[in-house]
Amino acid sequence: MPSIFGDQTLTTDLDILTQAIPNRPPTSYTPVHVSALNGNGWIVLRGASGNNLRRIDVAIPRGLFTCVTGVSGSGKSTLVQDTLFPRLMYEIYGTRTTWAAHEGLMSLATN
Repeated sequence: MPSIFGDQTLTTDLDILTQAIPNRPPTSYTPVHVSALNGNGWIVLRGASGNNLRRIDVAIPRGLFTCVTGVSGSGKSTLVQDTLFPRLMYEIYGTRTTWAAHEGLMSLATN
């Protein structure tokens, strides 16, 4: 699987998040220890722009329960139900469906 990181080796959780979303410096992240991921990697959704989303990039750890939170109208449903879920259903099962606008979806390994 191609990597957006080139030949770099990732060693820490912050490295993974900051390199998975280049050109957008992190403001704050809740630390996720790579050891807790058991080598499952990340799902990275880039440039989500459906409804009220403004080309956001999201890195979600694979193999962990993850909550998407925010105030009313912040785009939680658009991100998960209209963009991420239908795109994953297509990638995994070949389901023919439509999804909200985004630039791409990739799965990244931690090693």
